[in-house]
Amino acid sequence: MMDLPIDERQLSPVSRLTAQAIGIDGLLALMREYAGRELVVPIEPDGSDRLNAILSAEQRAALVKQYECKTDRRLYVPKADRIIARARAEQARSLRAEGLSGAEVARRLNLSRRWVVQITSQARREDDNDQGDLFGDADA
Repeated sequence: MMDLPIDERQLSPVSRLTAQAIGIDGLLALMREYAGRELVVPIEPDGSDRLNAILSAEQRAALVKQYECKTDRRLYVPKADRIIARARAEQARSLRAEGLSGAEVARRLNLSRRWVVQITSQARREDDNDQGDLFGDADA
């Protein structure tokens, strides 16, 4: 999961703030452990909570500071599925743009060839939709 290029623009606003505080790796570590649940972020670590095993002291302090926690704070940790799917799709598009075949991209990313074709053809359709209006305002 860590070797995928995660772009912060792909994250929700809360996840983006969290990533800015503790880094993408820290965010992904939280997602692996707490995906889809609320996480209580204690202001002072007591040594018994699982957050100590996931984040460094610096990351934990940055998280508390980022959310200006004056009391224990509940933070929803989203699932990583969408983020990882977007990153894999972007990586597949990038590899295809470099000239790799769909089969080679599928092998490298452990995806089916059909899925690679679907991802890359979707990107082409989106590019086609960005084309300007050739005829301008038809009502003029």
